[in-house]
Amino acid sequence: MMNTLHIHRKKILIFTAALSCASVFAEPVADFDETLTENQILLPDVTTTVLGDSPSAGMDALPDFSGIVLSDSNSDVLPRMPDGSIQDFEDEPEADFSSDEEKDIYAQGLIGAGYPGYFTGDFSVYKNSGENPFSLRFSHDSSYGYGSHSAGEGFFDSSTALDGSKTFTWNTVSLESAAKYSMQTYGLQGVCAPYFYDMSYITVGLDGTLKWTLPKGFLLTAGLQGEWYSRYAGVADGEMSTATEKETGVRSLNFSPGVRLSWTGGNFSAGTDAAYTFEDFVSRGQFGADFLWRDAGYHAGASVAVVVGNAIGSRISAIPPFTVDFGGEWNVGPSSRVLSVEVKGGLDSYLPLRSELETLYLFSAAGGALSETSDWYAEVKASVPVLSSLTVDFSGGFKATAFGNGVWEPDYRNVSDSGAGIYSFAPLSRVHVRTDLEVSYVYKFLTAKAFWNSNWGRYVPAAEIPFTIGFSVIAQDEMSRWGADLSFMQPLGAGVDFVPVIDTSAFYRVNDSMRLALQIDDVIKLLGASDRVYASSKYMMKAGSATVLVRFLF
Repeated sequence: MMNTLHIHRKKILIFTAALSCASVFAEPVADFDETLTENQILLPDVTTTVLGDSPSAGMDALPDFSGIVLSDSNSDVLPRMPDGSIQDFEDEPEADFSSDEEKDIYAQGLIGAGYPGYFTGDFSVYKNSGENPFSLRFSHDSSYGYGSHSAGEGFFDSSTALDGSKTFTWNTVSLESAAKYSMQTYGLQGVCAPYFYDMSYITVGLDGTLKWTLPKGFLLTAGLQGEWYSRYAGVADGEMSTATEKETGVRSLNFSPGVRLSWTGGNFSAGTDAAYTFEDFVSRGQFGADFLWRDAGYHAGASVAVVVGNAIGSRISAIPPFTVDFGGEWNVGPSSRVLSVEVKGGLDSYLPLRSELETLYLFSAAGGALSETSDWYAEVKASVPVLSSLTVDFSGGFKATAFGNGVWEPDYRNVSDSGAGIYSFAPLSRVHVRTDLEVSYVYKFLTAKAFWNSNWGRYVPAAEIPFTIGFSVIAQDEMSRWGADLSFMQPLGAGVDFVPVIDTSAFYRVNDSMRLALQIDDVIKLLGASDRVYASSKYMMKAGSATVLVRFLF
């Protein structure tokens, strides 16, 4: 890994200061809302990264431990390298190590190792109740060698994250503060030789929100979010040149202050807000208002805003994003199962951050300042209970570029101008239609699912594939003492690897404080089939692994 001594010397000081710093009007960096029950079992995804909501196109880590948990998502088609994004802890059993007088502080850990050359660790301490909750989490995972390729050939990756949050409450005022540190490193698999051999990404962020509860249902919220991001490469001695210098490193600072006034009364809520974003000499302001009505399972809402700035495109001086949203739930059939439908649409517009793009799309570098992405969009979701044990879930989406503000993506079929092997970004106009269909059936301790995910038309998002069909079978004891699953996914479309992805996993609860699990991903590739290519690029992705995991509670 690259020499990061200067970072590690300052890491503790940065993190300590962060926990007491007021910051952003963005969404909270982490949501550690853990309403835990005795019988739940979970081994969380080992992907480690930045906290908070961010656009994601699905770079999931390998191994993927989601097979150990009952999951409703079938969107992940191929085993993928870590994307560096932190996943919120989901409900799972907890152990209490506090005193008899106060039992609201918990701790948990996960350790795993596997073939080829894989290690993971994930540890957290948190308090999620009372007036001043907090959380602290450290995680690390690394892979040295992919299939028959050794780490010495450049086939390796690692990610480390430290994050925490703390809430302070004084009568009608609360301060939510949080901090994050993450570092990811990827071997460049000899593609960039003789220029450089790996790429590293460091993100340090602060996030805080001040809330003041006012009379008559009003709430005033103010915040500030800041993030420092650095990308750098391991450069071979004597190989630095003008052609490669722009791709070996970048430092970026962004911050986003904001304020919001909202009101809630009965079935109605409304609000108005203003926010500002600055990154790499790009400035953006957004001013908006929203309205929502809810009653007896129905809801209807709308929002409208005005976006101004120096990178919103040359065709318009201000962008008017808006959303219209409505939906409802109905109890149907003898068992009164819930049928739900939601429809929304409008104009979406946002400024992508460099750190999000470069850690989402691997082996890439955004050379200059980024600009606004704007889309006309429509979405529909429906969940239909056909029988007492059979459910059909459908979701569909449409996006079309607005005002010439295309989506920023790397073109993995072409190498950047320098020819050094790192892919560059460019705004791309698109018309994107996506559908996802899933049918699930539950019988006693068995759950069976079949799914079909589709990207229709000529545009397919970078690092995704046109179509996927598959199924999974999950068995789990009612008391969560044991469980196992098997999944099959078949990629389809032009230029894809037609070798199916077969994953399997099993877990066993030794006692209330320990769970054991075995996860085997991409079985056919593990048994010696050819490598999987990452997104039609010159690089390989991890394919085929076997991992043993231990979850302990203390």
